[in-house]
Amino acid sequence: MKRIKIVLVDNHDLIFDGLKSCLTPYSDLELVGFVTDSLGVYDACLKLQPDLVIMDLSLPWHEWR
Repeated sequence: MKRIKIVLVDNHDLIFDGLKSCLTPYSDLELVGFVTDSLGVYDACLKLQPDLVIMDLSLPWHEWR
């Protein structure tokens, strides 16, 4: 069975730790990355090729390069 690759995007470690602990029991889910700022999302998606991005929508956005 193919594992679902997930990238988490949030600037709070507490949220990351909580989501990580919720995802750990599921063997078909794989946490492949954690991004803490809006500029890193694009690069992480290019590099890690996730199937799913779980993102804090209230994360401050910066000007794109």
